[in-house]
Amino acid sequence: MAELNLTSTYRRIEVLVKNKLREQAPVGETGNLQGSITVKVVENEDGFALVSGYLTYGRFLDLGTKRYFKGEKPSARWNPRPGKGKGGIKPRYWTNLGKPTEKIIANILAKEIAKQVRQIITGK
Repeated sequence: MAELNLTSTYRRIEVLVKNKLREQAPVGETGNLQGSITVKVVENEDGFALVSGYLTYGRFLDLGTKRYFKGEKPSARWNPRPGKGKGGIKPRYWTNLGKPTEKIIANILAKEIAKQVRQIITGK
């Protein structure tokens, strides 16, 4: 039985997500945080997961600190201008992709899977 090969599609998704995170990441004087962002698609029993990496301080800018830290909130929307915190960093949730980006990823996958299934069925 033929198997789907989604390697190139995963690479496309990695680039898309990395660019989106770089767009949403706070920009400091050096741009080091944006430049440090990596994204990898890892297959798992549910399909796949996106694993991102970046400089350690990016997590504090993402989720906030001290009284503003409420833990991870996957449904929280990216906040490009959280304002100055008093006694902590206000969260930006810059690693949250949002529904439009999730839909783009789903469409990319659906089109590639449909294409490959069509090729398997027709033998072309």
